[in-house]
Amino acid sequence: MNDVISELYRERAQCVLAFARAAQCMGYVVGFRHDPDLDDAEAILWPVLFVDLPTGQVSWHLTVEDRLSADDIGIYTGTWDRHDTAEKYRRLAAWRPT
Repeated sequence: MNDVISELYRERAQCVLAFARAAQCMGYVVGFRHDPDLDDAEAILWPVLFVDLPTGQVSWHLTVEDRLSADDIGIYTGTWDRHDTAEKYRRLAAWRPT
């Protein structure tokens, strides 16, 4: 990956982690788990961050470095509901924090 793209992914990860921490503070279920569709070595490198919103589950693959920087976020015990990227962003757009 070139430096510009790497920097964009780092910025994206920081925004996603900030959102997840805010959701966690609001009482929503938030956590990391491995992607069962990846082999073990890849799953360790690309953990998935899940957030259960009232509008539905949303999730992002992050890097192992992002995971290590988020030791305040625990393990997600749920399962992926098979949402795709378009559905994830529909759910996120529909969410209105109260």
